[in-house]
Amino acid sequence: MVCDAGLVKLVWIVGQIGTAEVADINILMTFHITATLPAFGVTLASTTLVGNALGRDDIEDAAAWGWNCAALIGAGDTRRSMWISVIWQWLFFLPLAWLVGPGFGYGLIAVWLVNGVYRAGQSINCVTQWASRKWTYISNIKLSKKKCFSMHLLARILISLPLSKVCHDNRIYNFQAIIA
Repeated sequence: MVCDAGLVKLVWIVGQIGTAEVADINILMTFHITATLPAFGVTLASTTLVGNALGRDDIEDAAAWGWNCAALIGAGDTRRSMWISVIWQWLFFLPLAWLVGPGFGYGLIAVWLVNGVYRAGQSINCVTQWASRKWTYISNIKLSKKKCFSMHLLARILISLPLSKVCHDNRIYNFQAIIA
């Protein structure tokens, strides 16, 4: 939702430059999305592999699979991933896009160059967060016996996992999506 609002804001910013530029940004965004679709597939696969590795309590295997913000999500670190996206988009990219586009009058090319810097910076930030391994602490959240039992039942109902796979020694492994 926040990212979609950012795209709407970007089109509005480009609309301040000119009508032809709005048509151009639509073409650029179509090419951009088409070019990144294979990367999205790889990202979804890495998210699944990270989640599976953490479910087996194999942090080293999880570390080998992930090096992007979606891998942080697979590791259950959804809050950090969200803040990286929101901060880079709303505090860096959109204000700077407005500044170089309509503000200073450098046009769509400058806005698209800022987009490249934004994407590179966001990627570096995600890799840095992944390398810090703070996400490893999220996958082993200590739970009360009552909450653990509730998770047993919920997991059995929703995903038909054996109880031993969900909760062991009052710990839940990589089921933050169900908790949230």
